[in-house]
Amino acid sequence: MSPAPSTESPEEHLWVAGLRAGRVDVFRTVYETYMPDLWHFARKFVPADVAEDIVQDVMADLWRRRETVVIRETLVRYLFGAVHHRVLNHRRHARLVDAVERTPSSGAIPGLGEGPDAPDALSIGHDLESALRAALATLSPIQRGVLELRWLHEMSYDQIAEVLHISSEAARQHVSRAQRVIRPTLARFLERS
Repeated sequence: MSPAPSTESPEEHLWVAGLRAGRVDVFRTVYETYMPDLWHFARKFVPADVAEDIVQDVMADLWRRRETVVIRETLVRYLFGAVHHRVLNHRRHARLVDAVERTPSSGAIPGLGEGPDAPDALSIGHDLESALRAALATLSPIQRGVLELRWLHEMSYDQIAEVLHISSEAARQHVSRAQRVIRPTLARFLERS
């Protein structure tokens, strides 16, 4: 697998700059460098043809959004995270389709029978999001990156370890330390649950 350092390598920096400039040769290099590893990673979760489609979509999206894409840490971390996110979305969608197909048809549309959210739910959600952003800003780049992979991309510690080339225990420790740092900032939200 390609190395996945916690800081961008000079080569990746040049690749990102080349992508932003619209250089097809740079995109081809990025594609050829990361495509096999991304496909093998996606293949662990979905069939081969779906894995190929997902990786193709991520690469196409990178090219389409090359001028505005936000790469917080490294290009390789961004690509693995994007692939994992799409894998999760594919699997959720497949489970939903399967559940709808197995549910006897009563003429009701799934989800419309639920009551409205509590009146303050939207406000609490915005407050929580703001507090979470502030808490994440206090973390080191590696802690923030590991938490993003764990929470946003729903990766296991083994998957994080594979992407970042660290041990599963190191990934677990980074998450634990990061949670200890942000817990005081989020304490009022944790008390409600």
